[in-house]
Amino acid sequence: MSSSSILLAIAGAVLLLGLGAVLQLLRLRRRGALLQDLHALADAQETALRALRTQLASAHAEIITLTDQPTPHADEAAFAAALREQLAHRLWLRDHAARAPLPELRKALRDWRNSARALSDDAAALRAAQHALARASRQGISPDP
Repeated sequence: MSSSSILLAIAGAVLLLGLGAVLQLLRLRRRGALLQDLHALADAQETALRALRTQLASAHAEIITLTDQPTPHADEAAFAAALREQLAHRLWLRDHAARAPLPELRKALRDWRNSARALSDDAAALRAAQHALARASRQGISPDP
């Protein structure tokens, strides 16, 4: 084997190693970005969930003021369940996300984004109901107990 063939083989091996390192770095960056997005969504969703709970408590207080009757608080169980689910997601992130395959992380991100959209829709519906309730209150209309 000639020295030029040996040098060419070495150059090819170095190029392959470099390409492999670049691909690995890109995978690590994608993983890091996905994990960062998942943590940011978890924080935002928890904040939104707590804000929705406060907003609903305010709506209950307004209904009590209008009707002089307490409203059922079945929603507390739903909020407790949602917060438990949020904790389960955070524990999954802590314990498994670092080793999870990229497709699994992408699916988790899609699922959390869908959940965040649904929570946002619920908050918008509650705001609309609160506005209608405030309008009825200003007009002296009392909701049926």
